[in-house]
Amino acid sequence: MRRRPIAIISLLMAAGILLLAWSQPWFVLEVDPGSGIAETLVLAGDTAAPAIIAIALAVIAVALVLALAGPRLRILLSAVIGLLGVIAVATAIGVLNDPAMVFERVVSDATGLGGTGATDAITTATVMIWPFVAIIGGVATAILGAVIAVVSRDWRSAGRRYERGTVAVEPGDSVAAWDAISGGDDSTTSDAMIAMPTGTLESKGSPDRADDEETERP
Repeated sequence: MRRRPIAIISLLMAAGILLLAWSQPWFVLEVDPGSGIAETLVLAGDTAAPAIIAIALAVIAVALVLALAGPRLRILLSAVIGLLGVIAVATAIGVLNDPAMVFERVVSDATGLGGTGATDAITTATVMIWPFVAIIGGVATAILGAVIAVVSRDWRSAGRRYERGTVAVEPGDSVAAWDAISGGDDSTTSDAMIAMPTGTLESKGSPDRADDEETERP
């Protein structure tokens, strides 16, 4: 069915959104370390929320496993997908609600200031759009997990796609028997055998037998 590839492609797209958000700037800081010269510091997602890339790669891995998973494993994987989406949303919201720790670490590395001096040196902090993009990617991932848990029940297992159907053959039906053999069924293991027309393999009279009959005639 087409629902399986659509679901897998959607998961890969959601993971791509998370990866894109992780690689882009989340905050832009204007810092005045006291020298009167302002510095601009850019915090990308790899610094502000390094867990996002791990979540995105996990979603990709689960999507690939989902392509071959059986019914019971699909339910488990859908729960994992939903959990990964929730973690991604919680991570991004956590950074937006309390970025002070991240700011302090970045400013301290750039200026050498420590403690409250690092945060006091920040004159302006601009939030970019990419943390919200990460939230969108996480929400999409969580929703896909719930949707897959419902619709994956109708998916066929990958192993069943290549199973051959058995052909019922009535005894004496040579045409159906040949069709069964062409389809891969072994008619020798069933009660259906190819019925050959009677007399086709029997000799109507060999020359030796004809000579014997002539010599026996009076």
